[in-house]
This record gives sequence, C-alpha cells and structure tokens, in this order.
Amino acid sequence: MPSSQEVTQEELLLDFGVAEVEQLQQASEIVLARRELLCYSQLIDQSYQRAPHIELTAALLEAIERNEQKHAIIIMPPRHGKSELVSGKFPSWCLGRNPDRKVILSSYGAQLAEAFSVQNRDTIAANPVWPLIFPEVSVSATVRSQNKWALHGQRESVIAAGVGVAVTGFGAWLFVIDDPIKNFEEATSSPFATSTGTGTAPWRGHA
Repeated sequence: MPSSQEVTQEELLLDFGVAEVEQLQQASEIVLARRELLCYSQLIDQSYQRAPHIELTAALLEAIERNEQKHAIIIMPPRHGKSELVSGKFPSWCLGRNPDRKVILSSYGAQLAEAFSVQNRDTIAANPVWPLIFPEVSVSATVRSQNKWALHGQRESVIAAGVGVAVTGFGAWLFVIDDPIKNFEEATSSPFATSTGTGTAPWRGHA
C-alpha cells in the first residue's frame, strides 16, 4: 500500500495522461542524473547495468566528487566495469557538475588514455541526452583533440597521456591512473620499474 504522500502511476494517469506522465518521468530521471553517477550513466547509456560492486564504486566516486574523499585505489578483476565507470563516465559527469574542473587521464599507453578521453568528449559533444542533463556545458569548437580538449570557455579540461609522458604545467582536480602497468611481463621488468618508479621497495610496518 502506498503511503498518503506517494502517488501511483494509475493516479498520475487519471490526472495528467500518458504524455504528461512520460514528461514527468523524464524530468525525474534528468534531476537524478545530475545528482547521482549511476543514474547519469544509465541515462546516457541505455545498455549500462548496475551491479552491487558498481554501486559501491559509484558511492566512492560520488564522495570524491563532493571532496569528501581525496584519494582512492580501486582494484577489481578484469572486465568487471571499473574502467568504464571510473574513466569512461565519471569524468564527464564531474565536468557537467562543475565545468571549471580539470581532468588528467593516464594509462599504460596513450592509446587507452585517449580512448577514454574521446569517450568523455563525445558524450558531451554528441550524446543526445547530454543537453537535457547539463544544458549549459559544451565542448569547445577549437580545442577538441584526442589527447587534449576543452569545454567552451576553458583553456583545457581533459588531458590524456600514457605513463612516462610529461604533463608538467597541467594541473588537475581529478587525476585518474587506470591500468598503469600493461601486463605481468611489464610489471616484473626491471627497466620499466626503474623508469616509472613502480618497483617494489622494502615495507615496514604492521598489518
């Protein structure tokens, strides 16, 4: 039984009709997409699916967006949706909520980092739902390459770079390092560990 404050779909139909109810539902989805990362993700990507581990990750990312959490290390098995949410959808949502933010996307190679850069750029520039969610945020007409693009009115908004590529001079409100090491062979390579500072070091402390 719905409470006295809840309204059923049948009651809405009696008062408004099908078209009006659909408009109300769309308006509700838009408001939620502005507030919640997973609602945003599902609105811009109808095939995107929730899962318990994704909901936990989204809650952590939302805490980062609210400046309640400054650093996070997210570890999951391959193909569990970590990169799609963290690198593919979270940056554009953050920029929609605050266009003054700067983002750096980094990975083991420039190709992967640039792929996520393009995904976020094209979400803002070409996704038909974007103008409904964040109507005042758009991509610059002149600064829009794969490795560097900007929102309208900004010098740069997103920088994409592979590990080892200098990003000196570019600040970031959000710095995403997604898969900095390509594979086991690279992880155990002494030259790679020396050049990137990813080698193991003696650990002292208590578990």
